[in-house]
Amino acid sequence: MLESPATTDRSPAGTRVLDAAKGVLVVLRRCTMAEAFAEILAVAARYQIGALAVSKALLELTEGRQTNHAGPPQEAAYRAWANLFELLRIADPAS
Repeated sequence: MLESPATTDRSPAGTRVLDAAKGVLVVLRRCTMAEAFAEILAVAARYQIGALAVSKALLELTEGRQTNHAGPPQEAAYRAWANLFELLRIADPAS
């Protein structure tokens, strides 16, 4: 499998971002960490951006801090995962 430079970032900050993004997907998709990582890599490859950048954008989306027009990583995260957050709002109308 080809690795983007962002997937080879072994810094503690990069690792934390990827781990947090994988955790978000594990909760939302009810998948394994390996499946979440594969999904992040697939989205990064589909939009030709780094996995770390799309992971950061997923975390921004989780926090409600971005829109789909902020830049390529944010647009990719929005297109790939915004529907999951909408499903949460439908399931819990009090939020």
